Amino acid sequence: MRVLYPTPLLFATAVAAVPYQQYILAPPSRNLRPVAVRLQSGSLSAATDLLDSQVSLRQGLILGTFNSSVTYDFGKNVAGWVNFNTTSNGGALGFTFTESSLWISPEASDATADAGSDAPLVFNLTAAGHYAAPIDRERGAFRYLTVVNLGHGQVSINDLWVHFTAMPHWSADSLRNYTGWFHSNDEKLNRCVPTKCHVADSS
Repeated sequence: MRVLYPTPLLFATAVAAVPYQQYILAPPSRNLRPVAVRLQSGSLSAATDLLDSQVSLRQGLILGTFNSSVTYDFGKNVAGWVNFNTTSNGGALGFTFTESSLWISPEASDATADAGSDAPLVFNLTAAGHYAAPIDRERGAFRYLTVVNLGHGQVSINDLWVHFTAMPHWSADSLRNYTGWFHSNDEKLNRCVPTKCHVADSS
């Protein structure tokens, strides 16, 4: 097995293009948007408008009737506060969270305690605008986020993101700035080196 080590002379110029970057799971910024739609249920339209790739084109997700829902995939585990913008002046939205696709549900989140499940995070909409989860409803370790219409009228969301709260002592533009790296010609070893494991989330 051939192992590559950076030298002090090369480190400064190589840090931006080192081979290990694909294994860094830290996001490039603190505002994270979903990357895919996993499930849809009920009467809804334009679910893909809230994906990160559609940020400049979005018109907005519409959940047409009670219990209509869509599950978004962030591609890997994230953590933080849910934020969204709505054009609706009334209604109610619920949000549930899970690390595994096996536990996706519009009715409950996988539990943060030893057993059971957590009730949805509910927002009662009183006016169009920006809504954010309160500090005490920060959510850790989830990959899938389900949005469900809990009211009886149509609800529209034109932006949805999570404010990433891990690594609070790092500035928002430095989350991926690892100070050292390891890379070899053994892919399995690259994914889980002795000092730091870079294992991607399973779906």
